[in-house]
Amino acid sequence: EPSVQMLLACCLHLPTLAWNYPTAAQITAAQVGRLQLRARPQLMRAADEGDAPATTPATQVVRRDLGAYVGLTSIVALVPAVDWAGLGPETSNVARLLYFSAVALGSVYLGVKRQDLGESSPISSRSAALAPLFASAVLGGLYAILKFTELDPGAVYRLAACLFALLATSDLLQPLLGLAVAGELFRPADDELGEEREAAVMNAGAAPAFAVSLAVVAAYLQGPLSTGGPLSLPAFAALNDSLGFGIVMTSLGVIALESFAAAAALLLGLARRPSSKGRETRGGPRTARGR
Repeated sequence: EPSVQMLLACCLHLPTLAWNYPTAAQITAAQVGRLQLRARPQLMRAADEGDAPATTPATQVVRRDLGAYVGLTSIVALVPAVDWAGLGPETSNVARLLYFSAVALGSVYLGVKRQDLGESSPISSRSAALAPLFASAVLGGLYAILKFTELDPGAVYRLAACLFALLATSDLLQPLLGLAVAGELFRPADDELGEEREAAVMNAGAAPAFAVSLAVVAAYLQGPLSTGGPLSLPAFAALNDSLGFGIVMTSLGVIALESFAAAAALLLGLARRPSSKGRETRGGPRTARGR
């Protein structure tokens, strides 16, 4: 099950993130990533002086960690597609541990470095303190939809998740595919492209990135065999993780914490869990219309 606390925390600055289906590895990555502060001295000085920090072009961000981008993307897309359970419980447990560790640590490493794009939105202590109130409002709204309308929350949830995943994954792939199409993929990272060349590379990657992302979303929407779809569970898991990876990477690049106090306030406010009393709704505690 998705971590509701993680989703609602990210919703403070990225509302549609609440509709993600993250895996355990991606939940860990997002939770750890929100604790990453801007450690580079020049960025800290710029923040103290009230000046906007220098931004790094998206193509350069990708080129400086090209191996990590290609490797982690391959791991996310291929490893879940293997039926590890058929290789025995011990092998399956080891593979799961290694996979979750690699994806979590890799997503934190690459996602936080994407803040050099200059698109991050710091979470202040005030915003962090309001997180529990926002969480309550969101849960209240979901309950109202379930109680007083004929809408299927599951269908709305899935539609929003896929829409956001489409945009996030396309944004993540655009510079990578643009560099590949333009023949600049292996250009040294410290060799900056000019503004015109940067724009040309990004434009070249826009259509392929959107096409690939749309194909992944379309395949994901077919569903697994357990719900009447044509996909095996490993194939569906690979598609699910690929979309979740795009959301996490994009989110970590735009979410930053203003201070340690903000991090502490956010985690304290979201760490409280409701008691088990009164948690059951009609149809059982884990049942919602359409599930």
